[in-house]
Amino acid sequence: AGTSFPQGAKAEHTHQGLWWASPAGSESGWGLNITHQGNTLFATWFTYDADGSPMWLVMSNGMRQMDYTYEGGYYGMGMMYYTNTYEGALYRTTGPAFNSATFNPDAVGVTQVGMARLNFDDPSNPSFNYTVNGVTQTKMLARQVYANPVPECDSAMALSETNYQDLWWRSPAGSESGWGVNIAHQGNTIFATWFTYGADGKGMWYVMSDAVRQANGSFTGALYRTR
Repeated sequence: AGTSFPQGAKAEHTHQGLWWASPAGSESGWGLNITHQGNTLFATWFTYDADGSPMWLVMSNGMRQMDYTYEGGYYGMGMMYYTNTYEGALYRTTGPAFNSATFNPDAVGVTQVGMARLNFDDPSNPSFNYTVNGVTQTKMLARQVYANPVPECDSAMALSETNYQDLWWRSPAGSESGWGVNIAHQGNTIFATWFTYGADGKGMWYVMSDAVRQANGSFTGALYRTR
């Protein structure tokens, strides 16, 4: 009685959402979709190759880093302390074309092309540091806000209304590992980014940037490909 212990993590804020370069709109055309579960981030980076064609890279296992400066990273009773930084390998994949009769996940090739680090000391303007094929850069990020309300909650809280913002893949889970759809859901609008493969097997992404809720509860919008 009368004894309190610090939380095991310094911030339980969820970083899930759609992010782009800060200040907002300054580099429209690329972005980072983040799915946040536990102490792991799954980040899908939508960008472009040297020839201008769409390219996506993925940090599928961005782990929250330990804070070893706080009593060695532990506080009795096995409690661990973390920083607000997540790090992981960046991968580029190849796979069956999106319009193949069947999608064979065994045909997906995965190549590590670098590393990425996301720091959320400022949860509204995190830094995105990456090294890809020997090139290192840092970008400051901001949430992409396009409608209200914007889902932003603590990990222990639940939204009062149904929200579909998340990372989705083919059902049953794992049956077509290698492609997926990131959904950002704000108000009655969905921003969906579909990461898949072209006829040449290279990674390709499409975007449905303005899918509006229909009377039957579905969302409909145009699909775009960008360069």
